[in-house]
Amino acid sequence: IDALSGAQVSSIEAGDVPALTTAQVPSLNQNFLAALPTATLVALSTEKIAALSTVQIRALDTAQIKALSGVTTMVSAITSAQINSLSDDQLQALTTTFISTIPTAKFVGITTTQLAALGTDQVAKLNTAQAAALTTAQIAALTTSQVPNLPGSALYVLSSAQAAAFTRTQFSSFTADQVSSLGSDAV
Repeated sequence: IDALSGAQVSSIEAGDVPALTTAQVPSLNQNFLAALPTATLVALSTEKIAALSTVQIRALDTAQIKALSGVTTMVSAITSAQINSLSDDQLQALTTTFISTIPTAKFVGITTTQLAALGTDQVAKLNTAQAAALTTAQIAALTTSQVPNLPGSALYVLSSAQAAAFTRTQFSSFTADQVSSLGSDAV
C-alpha cells in the first residue's frame, strides 16, 4: 500500500476500501491518507477509523475531517487520543452534530487550547454532560466570543466551582438569558 503513488490512491474508489483490513490501516502512510478522496475515507468502517494512529489523523485535511464527522457512526469510532491529536483547524471542521454527540469520556480529554479553538456554533452545541465535565481550567479557557453561545442547559448543570472559574471578562459577556439559566449549584 505504501508504494502507491498519489495518483493511484486518488483512483481508489469507495468500493475498493473494504479490501483493506483493519490490520493494514495502521501501515497507511500520511501521503496515502492525505490523497484519499473523502468518499473513500468515509467508507472505512468504524474499526478501521479507530485503528488510525494520531499521526495519521493529523495528516487528514479539514475537508476529510468534516466528511468523517458527518458520518454518525464515526463519533463512536474515534478515540480520545485521536480527538486530542486534532489541530485547531481540524477541530473547527467538525460538524456541530459531531461535537454534541462526543461521549463525555472522550470529550473530557480536550485540551484548553482545543476548547478555545472551537467555533461559536460548536460551543452552542455542547450538551449538559459535556458541560458538567468541564474543568475549571477549560472554563477559564473559553473566549469571550464563545461564552455568549454556551447553551443555557449547559450553564444550568455547572457546579459553583465551575461557575467561579469564569473570569470577570467572560462573565460580562453572558447574556441575560444565560445568567438566569445558571442553576442553584452555580450561584
